[in-house]
Amino acid sequence: MAYQRKVYHRDENCLNCGYPLIGNYCGQCGQKAHLHKDNFLHMVLHFVGDYFHYDNKFWLTLKTMFVSPGKITAEFIAGRRVKYLNPIQLYIFVTALSFLFLLGGSKKGNRKADSIQITTGDLQISKKDSLKMQSDSLYRDSLKQLVIENPKRGLSDLFSFENDCNSKEDYNKQQAALPENERNSWLQSFFIRKSFDLDKEYQSKDMINKIFMEKMTHNFPKVFFVLLPFFALLLKLVYIRKPFFYIDHVIFSLHFHAILFLVLDLQKLLSKILPKNSTAFVLLGVVAALSIYLFLSMRRVYNSSVVKTLIKQVLVFSVYGLGFVLMFIALLALTFAFL
Repeated sequence: MAYQRKVYHRDENCLNCGYPLIGNYCGQCGQKAHLHKDNFLHMVLHFVGDYFHYDNKFWLTLKTMFVSPGKITAEFIAGRRVKYLNPIQLYIFVTALSFLFLLGGSKKGNRKADSIQITTGDLQISKKDSLKMQSDSLYRDSLKQLVIENPKRGLSDLFSFENDCNSKEDYNKQQAALPENERNSWLQSFFIRKSFDLDKEYQSKDMINKIFMEKMTHNFPKVFFVLLPFFALLLKLVYIRKPFFYIDHVIFSLHFHAILFLVLDLQKLLSKILPKNSTAFVLLGVVAALSIYLFLSMRRVYNSSVVKTLIKQVLVFSVYGLGFVLMFIALLALTFAFL
């Protein structure tokens, strides 16, 4: 029997789910109403086309986001969504890419830090060798004095408070001997005791700072899981009279944060290529570009006047920036507390 290239079924019901067929596709499961057998090449091409369908949507979405700020958000709110990538998928993909880029850069920096030579008086040792000498009190005291006098101190020192005690036990005795109104606050006492525990466990502030930065890098994405709905809430408040649901503002927030991460990636790439003295100008350009992008997006999506959009943008940007600073400080404190 000769091979039949195309064999169409003549059934009135879908071969997949049995639903009555009307048109070229099943109204229940979406399978084609007319099936045919294809050659191997057609199957391969069909598979490749389906596999890269996500990428096609991705590149179209990115192009539209950069060329026409706010257009994709307006299209999603209006219900025209098929040709664009889902906002959550876009955000997850972009943030994953951004933080992989960030982690790659931080590892490179750690390798450089291991090769730095520490000089204190006539003593010259590497950081790697210094960790092997922690049992020797002379080396330990020299390194401790070096870290204290070094102006480039680690982020964990933000939570180190001045005290003249040598151990946590001495500190507890000192606090107990003081009048209640002269004692440190609960928060100060917590971080001072935590500093003593870390010094006892690691015996090197270099090691503490290294672990601290690793945990900060790991926990930093969690900040935006709070800031993203917070940004949408701000939009909801400033456009309270507009006929938008909160989910519409969330879509706007997802698109804007995706652009935010992409622009920050570009800024980090440019900072590596351009001279170091141009870093401030690049950062200023990033802030200006994001401000202009946010203004154009708000104008397109919410259809407000130039003056109203500008006032609401400044208000949203200011409160959002304050929220970012507070969340970052909270992340620093929590990371150090659970180190």
